[in-house]
Amino acid sequence: EGHKYLRNVLKGCMPYDTHDYQLEAIGHVLDGRDVLCITPTGSGKTDALIRLMHIALAFSKDENHPKTVITIPKDPAMVVVCPTKALEEDMAAKMIKAKLETRIINSDTLGEARREGRDLLKEAQTGVSMILVSPEQLKSKKFRHLLDSHHITQRILFMAVDEAHLLNSWGHHFRKDFLQIGFCRKQLPARVRVFAATATLRPGQPTENVIGLLGFSEYHVIRRSNLRSDVQLLMRTMTSGLNGRAFTELSWLVHSRRPAIVFCTTIALGFRVATWLRQQVGQDHQRRKKIRMYNSLNWSKYNKQTMKMLYKDPDGCILVATRVLAQGIDPPSIRDIVVLGEPDDCDDYLQMLGRVNRAGAFSDSRAVFYITGGATQKASAVMEGGEGERPVKRLRREGDDGGKMAVSVAKLIVAGCKVNSINAMYGNPTGEIPCQCESCMLRPVNTKVKCDCSG
Repeated sequence: EGHKYLRNVLKGCMPYDTHDYQLEAIGHVLDGRDVLCITPTGSGKTDALIRLMHIALAFSKDENHPKTVITIPKDPAMVVVCPTKALEEDMAAKMIKAKLETRIINSDTLGEARREGRDLLKEAQTGVSMILVSPEQLKSKKFRHLLDSHHITQRILFMAVDEAHLLNSWGHHFRKDFLQIGFCRKQLPARVRVFAATATLRPGQPTENVIGLLGFSEYHVIRRSNLRSDVQLLMRTMTSGLNGRAFTELSWLVHSRRPAIVFCTTIALGFRVATWLRQQVGQDHQRRKKIRMYNSLNWSKYNKQTMKMLYKDPDGCILVATRVLAQGIDPPSIRDIVVLGEPDDCDDYLQMLGRVNRAGAFSDSRAVFYITGGATQKASAVMEGGEGERPVKRLRREGDDGGKMAVSVAKLIVAGCKVNSINAMYGNPTGEIPCQCESCMLRPVNTKVKCDCSG
């Protein structure tokens, strides 16, 4: 009965029906529980946050709304912690489109506002529903001062953590500021509920770690299969070397003209790959312009232009990126994903392939994983107990093989069926009840019976 009520409220402010799992998550949050939501890439996790805030706004204006465990203030707000600027911008665009007042708070936006004579943090104190921040901002003096403001603490009702699996990998070694999320929560009023979401969180210790780091006490976990049955998984062994300057394996990308993203383990590798691809198109200057790089060392303006092209003019586009682009973005026209070299773990691989076919419009999307020449032998050694799990301590340097291979990557490499391996590693439930929302009833999710991975 409660889900039916929520569904009817959301029909008045959203263009399409609400997924069953979204209603489940919203219901538990309103009942005073933290929620950890593990669902496939492209399944609507950002959309769930938008719908949760629309419910809060609707309830804040209606004194006769159904009783909730949490007290909803008159001007509710949500703090959303995002791992990358690209994801912040992508989420903000969706929130603004959904008519939610939104602000991004990071080094770029703070600098831009300062040059315009605006105080971005002061703007966020009233009337802003969605406040998007990077983990680094959580420990800044200015943001902590914002949280000390009576105006904002009265308003914050929810805290959202996107790509929550990164607490396990980036949080302990690469970007320790991720661990500030738990500390930040303790500064907020006790009524604040946390909504954490990801597509790649393995059961057992990885899940327990995230629950502990976010300070969950009374909570609910939603785990759906993260398998993208609409994407063919292909694994090939490279004949070129990652330290070389020619990558003949990628010739098909130039000839196919299908929009694609090539993920590289380092910025230097990405530069060599992009240079080689441009050489292959010769004097076709229009095509050369469509081969671009995306990484953290580029100017922010250049990266924004690249993302605009990926969304607005993707035909023939080849984007060469580092893993900074693997989280959360959803350009609708990408048909192929290429991963060059072994990623840090299987989470990285699944996040990368999750950028393909986000609109569900293609029946021939592919994720091609090019492993290095010695990877199969190394993976076999790992599985025989010769090497252990590799900690993610830093970004790779040029010529660095990354040390020990992660067990999850080794399992995927040696697996006879990649699909079965992913299902086993992530505890993907079988026989899921199909979603009963109007959209899913009209276009049921394709669940392939016969696997077509490369084995």
